[in-house]
Amino acid sequence: MVNPLAPPTASVVSSLATIATSALPLLVAAGAVAVVAAGLVWTVADRWAVRRAWAGAARVEILAPPRVDPAGAPVFWQHLLGLLRPRWSLRRAPHVVFEYQFDAGGLRISVWVPGTVAAGQVAAAARSAWPGARTTITPEPHPISTGAGEVAGARLRLARPAALPIATEHRTDPLRALIGAATPLTASEQVRVQVLARPISGARLARLARPGATVDTGARLASVVAGGAATLAQEIVATAVHGPAHTTTRHRPQATTTGARPSGPGRLVTSTQDRATATKAHGAGGGHLVTVRLVAEVAPLGHGRDAAQVARARAVRRARAVASTFAEYSAHNYFRRCRIRRAGQVIGSRRLRRGDPLSVAEVAALAHLPTDEHVPGLRRAGAAAIAPPPQVPTGGPGVRVLGDSDAVTARPIGLSVADARHHLWVLGATGSGKSTLLVHQILADAEAGRAAVVIDPKGDMITDTLARLPAAARARTIVIDPSHPGRTPRLNPLDPLGLASVPGVGDATVEHVVSVFSRVFAAAWGHRSEDLLRVACLTLRDRPGVASLDQIPDLLGDQAVRARTLTGLAPSARLSQFWDEFDHLSDATRAQISAPLLNKLRSILLRPFAEHLLCGPSTVDLSAVLDRGGLLLVRLPKAALGEDTVRLVGSLLVAQVWAAALARAGQPEHTRLDAAFYIDECHNFLNLPYRLEDMLAESRGFRLSLILAHQHLGQVTPPLRDALLANARNAALFGLSPADAAVLARRTLPELSAHDLSRLDGFHAAATLLNAGAPTRAFTFRTRPLPPAPDTPTKPAAPHPSRSHQLPGKGSDHSDPRHDARPHT
Repeated sequence: MVNPLAPPTASVVSSLATIATSALPLLVAAGAVAVVAAGLVWTVADRWAVRRAWAGAARVEILAPPRVDPAGAPVFWQHLLGLLRPRWSLRRAPHVVFEYQFDAGGLRISVWVPGTVAAGQVAAAARSAWPGARTTITPEPHPISTGAGEVAGARLRLARPAALPIATEHRTDPLRALIGAATPLTASEQVRVQVLARPISGARLARLARPGATVDTGARLASVVAGGAATLAQEIVATAVHGPAHTTTRHRPQATTTGARPSGPGRLVTSTQDRATATKAHGAGGGHLVTVRLVAEVAPLGHGRDAAQVARARAVRRARAVASTFAEYSAHNYFRRCRIRRAGQVIGSRRLRRGDPLSVAEVAALAHLPTDEHVPGLRRAGAAAIAPPPQVPTGGPGVRVLGDSDAVTARPIGLSVADARHHLWVLGATGSGKSTLLVHQILADAEAGRAAVVIDPKGDMITDTLARLPAAARARTIVIDPSHPGRTPRLNPLDPLGLASVPGVGDATVEHVVSVFSRVFAAAWGHRSEDLLRVACLTLRDRPGVASLDQIPDLLGDQAVRARTLTGLAPSARLSQFWDEFDHLSDATRAQISAPLLNKLRSILLRPFAEHLLCGPSTVDLSAVLDRGGLLLVRLPKAALGEDTVRLVGSLLVAQVWAAALARAGQPEHTRLDAAFYIDECHNFLNLPYRLEDMLAESRGFRLSLILAHQHLGQVTPPLRDALLANARNAALFGLSPADAAVLARRTLPELSAHDLSRLDGFHAAATLLNAGAPTRAFTFRTRPLPPAPDTPTKPAAPHPSRSHQLPGKGSDHSDPRHDARPHT
């Protein structure tokens, strides 16, 4: 009998059940359509995301510094955590791929960056995390493809619940085992290990620490099954004893085992796991979704099935050996190896679908730079990259730009003209970038209208300068080049043009000549030759006319010529007494005394270029060059002139430039224009009667800055080395030998050690400069490449027929059509 007061619950439920039964096919169809539509949308979105990631993708190769800071890896991945994670959606965060690539050439470490992320920011993060590291960005807009070899690969996933951490603290670098298993390789083998990482939120990591998160899924399933079996057994026993009426369990409370905590030793293990889980979940406020993949590729050494099988077996063994090294990370959790189908294609695509949540510390333990100092085949950055002090100028009027900083924040590096008066010492091996630095400085002086004198014993520096010389500077340029077919300008060391009226210059020029000969030919030079050369030069200078070195052989060997010379000589007791004693000697004795000096003079007189340059009336006024912003470019190739001739001619030119600088003593200091004297291979030409430290100190007052370049300290004598260390207060040090680096590290410590100075790359230099007369700390920079030369460089003009090469300014005739834009030679 139906109770009329009962609520119509049964009828309502019956009606809803009828409606649901009739509408079930429609609901199933709608659900199927929704699932298919969601799948299509997901597929389209996934393909769009893949294309967007590869469009503009790049590979950032990281060159490890000489000493790797182990704390740099967590800094790098923490930086990427904020760099990769967008504000509006964590699910659409891009991923990066940290990759170890092993081949026959060694180990290369790089980071693949999708096109949606600025590769420069990832490179900057690597340089800031590992000070001294270098990065190279290479576009990689397409997936990599493996070769024609046999490929074997694996995917590494966590074997236990993700809440349990892997080992992050090791006594030694865990990469040792990986490098040992992946090397050495032949030219037909290659190994790649990829760590794919996408940022996840701290909340997701925090959920890992919920109660029971450390219980294994298999253990949970076994607990449920065991509980269900026990309940079923109890029901069977109750049915057999009490009958079916006692088998119902509708209101019987059910026991659960999922939240049960073990007791005894198991409780201690669970507590340890809980602490490890809490540390992982709350350690860094975020983490990464990570998958580790590896692949080994071996090219068959031959054709046929047997060769392919051998290569396949080698690839499998290599892949297993590499995968086994990840046992180093076993702790509360560990990695298990999973098979990859089409391993080469999966590795090349660099797609991250599923992964394991890891903390920043765990990712840093997996993907970092090797901390061992000696890793076979690892490409290292060499010297540390040190940023310049902020007070170092970046450019502007009165500043010569040396290059650009190679530190995290790149900026121009300059040296003011006022600080350059304290001189610049350029030291480094051949091909390290010294000439490029010097050419830039010469072009800067030419552009600014400052005077410059350049001596180049190789010749390439002058050629590069002429090819890029500004058109406005060509009219005030004088070129001395033995390869030019025209007439060579004259620079007579005994007849300096424009300096005859300067008091004391005459005696100084003679002493310069004697000192140069004595030092260039020091191994075969005696006091008698020095005395004979000095007296001969003084005699020729005091007589009327132009004194010249080519007149000395006739003066010593021809009595008639000597008599005519002494007839017109001004009264001088010291010279007359010498020649009287010389004439009373026999011809054989005179020839014996003169022979050592004459065979040295032949190094000049038998070379037409050297004879024409140093003998006869001078045609180049060095004082005008220094005072009017002229450019004197002297090319002295050793291959064409010989080493002794180059040293002798170059040293005599240095002496004449120094004499012209001394002549500035009569000018007020504020009227002296800045000039620069560039001497490449300077150890060959600093053969003056003065000490170099005195010359460096005095030339600053004359506003003549010296730029001295050579290759190593063994080329200079100890006194010359000490003078350069003490008085050349600006220095640009390129790649040095370990012995030189140990000496020069005293100038660069503590920023740069001897290890850094000996491992500078090409066109990479360490500098110690002055700023407003005060020294700054050491830093590193890179020289700039030379600007492209014009396709059709202008040929030098023929020499001016007058005695003096006029420069724009005093005494120049701008209306003369011969004053064109071409350099004078």
